[in-house]
Amino acid sequence: MALRFQVGDTFPSVSLVDERGETRTIAELSGGQPLLLILFRGPW
Repeated sequence: MALRFQVGDTFPSVSLVDERGETRTIAELSGGQPLLLILFRGPW
């Protein structure tokens, strides 16, 4: 499934587990402010 985003699009709701084992959402982390999200797969 290919996802295509444009500048200004709203990122889909995502929740991940943080370093303390707590589930956090993108919306919670951004606090309603613009957020830059960088995903890096790494060299592997």
